[in-house]
Amino acid sequence: MATEQEKQFFKQSFTLQGRVFHPVLLSPRAKRENEQPKFSVMFAWLKNSQVNAETMQKITQFLEAAKQTFHPGIPRIIEPIKDFDTYQREDGKGNPEYVRGHFWVNASSGEKFQPVVVDQARQPVMNEADIYSGRNAVMNITFYNMNGQKGGKRGIGVNISAVMLLEGGAAEGGAAQVDPNTVFGNFQADMGLAQQGNTSMAQNGQVAPQAPAQNNPYQAAPQAPAPQHNPYAQVPQANPAPQAAPAPAPQYQPPQAPAQTPQAPAQNNPFAPQAPAQDQQQQQQQQYTPPTNNNPYV
Repeated sequence: MATEQEKQFFKQSFTLQGRVFHPVLLSPRAKRENEQPKFSVMFAWLKNSQVNAETMQKITQFLEAAKQTFHPGIPRIIEPIKDFDTYQREDGKGNPEYVRGHFWVNASSGEKFQPVVVDQARQPVMNEADIYSGRNAVMNITFYNMNGQKGGKRGIGVNISAVMLLEGGAAEGGAAQVDPNTVFGNFQADMGLAQQGNTSMAQNGQVAPQAPAQNNPYQAAPQAPAPQHNPYAQVPQANPAPQAAPAPAPQYQPPQAPAQTPQAPAQNNPFAPQAPAQDQQQQQQQQYTPPTNNNPYV
């Protein structure tokens, strides 16, 4: 537990520009079985960086004051800032080449103290793929005192406060690139996997290269494909019967108008054509019958 004096002394923060390596910034992770999960990152910057020159002067003065205040007279303590040219690892291994010519810190924070991670627009970064090892970044850090209560370690540690990702930075610090042709060799053909790959390529419209025949005692001999029944195929006839010539198509006959029967002219039709006057008189004489005189008084 930090004392009140330590809290007041180490509340000052510093901002440096460099690159992040092995970042664990979005979700805490335990490095070993018995350790608590935590956020961590290796942050490195060039030793001759002009951008960080003024900040490095302030950090150097701050750390000297911290040693005199909390670790006076102790010749060897854990230094927070590592130098590629002078730092010696506890496991005896050499320093990684991607930090040659750099200073770096191994910073961390507890699982309850997740650091702020943003992009250049100050928007939160949510995708871990964006925080790759080797990316350019700006990091704000604070220091804390290690007084020997945890594992007997004495010195000064580094906390992560916030990280702002910058564009660029070659991905480094991961596994070396491997040539699959060299690693797997004839593994695909030996295990009978070449045909599976050819089928997948055929479905994508690609032509798969044919592997040389292998004398594999565990691979079954290729079978000729069985003929497939096509219900739509036409069965050929041995002696097709002659077909009769098609009958001539009937010629088109225009329809005939029906014969009309003459009809007698309607009587008393004012709209019918009038017969000549002489014919009308003859018709009236033929039709007229004088009335019979049955009057006894005449």
